[in-house]
Amino acid sequence: MKYKVVITGSTGMVGGILMNQCLENEVIGEVVSLVRKASGIKNSKLTEIVAKDFLNYDNYSEIFKGVDIIFYCLGVYTVLCLLRILEQ
Repeated sequence: MKYKVVITGSTGMVGGILMNQCLENEVIGEVVSLVRKASGIKNSKLTEIVAKDFLNYDNYSEIFKGVDIIFYCLGVYTVLCLLRILEQ
């Protein structure tokens, strides 16, 4: 079974690391990314949606159908955390 994942905030540090991990993981079949601005990342697993309003998801309800995992990474930052620690 391949999982469908939705990630918000994938252009940020934490969300970006998470998205790369999902794109590289063979059990993840589809990644939907809700972003404020396009990342330019091209991947056959990735669907990127530029969202105008992160407080109202009514306009995006279709993308949540069949989703197995949702990661909400808006506003998450690491300050002084080392990248290698985050990747563990």
